[in-house]
Amino acid sequence: MAEKKSNFDIALGENIFRIAVENTPTGVCITNAEGTFEYVNKAYCSLYEYEQEELLGNNFTMIVPEGHKEALQKLHDQYINGTKEVRGEWDVVTKSGKCLTILADAVRVTGVDGRFKKVTFVTDITERRKYEQELQKLYLSIETSSASIVITDSTGAICYANPSFCKTTGYLQEEVLGQNMKMLKSGVHDQEFYKCMWDSICNGKTWRGEICNKSKSGELFWESTIITPIPDKSGKVVNYVAVKNDISEKIDLERLKDDVDRILRHDLKTPLNAIVTLPQLLKEDGNLTLEQRDYLSHIERSGWRMLRMINSSLDIFKMEEGSYRCSLSPNDLVSITKEVIDSLQSSLKRFDCKIILYYDTKTATGSDKLVIQTEETNIHNMLSNLLSNAIEASPAGSDIIVNFVSSSPKSLSITNKGVVPTTIREHFFKKYKTYGKKHGTGLGAYSAKLIADALGYKIEMQTSDEINETTITITFGD
Repeated sequence: MAEKKSNFDIALGENIFRIAVENTPTGVCITNAEGTFEYVNKAYCSLYEYEQEELLGNNFTMIVPEGHKEALQKLHDQYINGTKEVRGEWDVVTKSGKCLTILADAVRVTGVDGRFKKVTFVTDITERRKYEQELQKLYLSIETSSASIVITDSTGAICYANPSFCKTTGYLQEEVLGQNMKMLKSGVHDQEFYKCMWDSICNGKTWRGEICNKSKSGELFWESTIITPIPDKSGKVVNYVAVKNDISEKIDLERLKDDVDRILRHDLKTPLNAIVTLPQLLKEDGNLTLEQRDYLSHIERSGWRMLRMINSSLDIFKMEEGSYRCSLSPNDLVSITKEVIDSLQSSLKRFDCKIILYYDTKTATGSDKLVIQTEETNIHNMLSNLLSNAIEASPAGSDIIVNFVSSSPKSLSITNKGVVPTTIREHFFKKYKTYGKKHGTGLGAYSAKLIADALGYKIEMQTSDEINETTITITFGD
């Protein structure tokens, strides 16, 4: 032992340096060319839970986990030979079996015997590694979150935006970094709305609310938003973190419910009841002509149909929520289509269009029938929406072709001249998607898709620039 200490004293040269190394909080060890401990300071012994006598004279791999000993010994040999450096993070094990992560840096020196030795400086970074791992988990959770997460500085300039934010807004990350959040302003909210929000977060309070923003493509979307101010050590707000979830579908559903509620509040049933009962009374007059009776019957049928439509209006809500349960029964699709066409005569005259019926690609006759399992009111509503769209989209003087296919699977197609604008082709059946229609609501195709899905049908749209035609096909599968 005395000889080992003497070797160390000679290696350091000066007693003052020996005292400094012995008392430094950094673990220090010296190993010879074979990897045997020749010196360990107090901090090194404390870190590994060994007494000095337990380490000196033993190979340094005693503190290396099983499975790593051979690789570390090889690295040591290469370092002594001058072909490798020893600098980095390593996993080690203490006397009690506790696993640590250390940061090691080594210096190669020449001993009094002329042989190389390795002086290693060791710092315990176990807690730092755990902290970094937790930060990495947090970062990955933010990066993969379905919620939009954005961090800004105190002025609102974007410092970080996760992939969900970029997907929702349509911007690339490099396009938003450094930009102010004002770039997403939709114009829906007034200045008072933003003033209240900023007053809250500037005073260190978390703000919660619903914001309508605008994407890069100009499309509006709604988000449920939580904005949290982040203060520095002095309490001054230096950053804001916003966590946002897209609630556009929820807002759209509320709009749809409001639309229907508005109709119901106007109490359409009262005047319609009069329209239904009046033709019945008038037909009791024996002096009516056959043509007059036909007109009255048409008014009566239309009134009853409208009442059924109002009574079933809540079905749309259930379909949208996925809770609707259909009740199918056999119905003749040809007869229902003719009723729909009859109810659209005023629109056909106004747009100067004509609807022609085909049955298996041949002109339909009065005896043709196509019986399917359906709900009369809902299929009537669906066909009315689709044919109304076709009429409005058709050029004046053109024909709209309705073709019934009786072979399995049964289907119906509606073809009109004109194409669907490219801006809405991919979103044709989405809610509130319309283009170029003066009175269009964007609900016709959407409700048709809802009904088709609820009744178990398949509905598709095809539009062709080459032949200037658009076709809606409904496949019934029975």
